[in-house]
Amino acid sequence: GKLGIIGMRERARLLRGTLEVKSELGKGTQVVTRIPL
Repeated sequence: GKLGIIGMRERARLLRGTLEVKSELGKGTQVVTRIPL
């Protein structure tokens, strides 16, 4: 749900990263998290 995505985005932000969610009808959903090392 939406609250889960918000929580994931907040955790990524705490690690100075980003979270991107892309969804296309009939193709599925892609979640990309980028966290600097």
